[in-house]
Amino acid sequence: MFVGGMQIKAKLAFFITLLAIGLLLPMSAMALSDSDKAVIKLTVSTALNGSGNFNYVKSEIDDENNLEIWYVPKNTDSNATVSALGLVIGSYLGATGSYPDISDAYIFIGTQEDEKGSFSCLRSWISNGEMTDEELTTLVLKVLETFKDLS
Repeated sequence: MFVGGMQIKAKLAFFITLLAIGLLLPMSAMALSDSDKAVIKLTVSTALNGSGNFNYVKSEIDDENNLEIWYVPKNTDSNATVSALGLVIGSYLGATGSYPDISDAYIFIGTQEDEKGSFSCLRSWISNGEMTDEELTTLVLKVLETFKDLS
């Protein structure tokens, strides 16, 4: 009887261990490392600054893996503003393609110290894989609808 009790305890311990591993793996898969965050921030900032369309770009990733981007476009006419936002959204899409654990994007017009407006782009709005032109247009329109005036 004692041997049977040991077998039950061993099976129970094994089951609890599997359950714990099953719960911990998704949490660890969702966490971006500090080096991942540094690469993402550098890549986004370099790509946007390299486009020649911005006077200011800064990006951060918060503790919940949200990508935050602040930008000041060089030109402020409506076409240039939408184009600049498209480039920012494109940088977010590129980042999510390389790092699928990135969560939502919060996009701010202005410097980090002087935000004029904000947009948000939810991760759930992005399909996995390549997006068609129609899907990209729909995404940009959704993001435009989230605008909040912060001035």
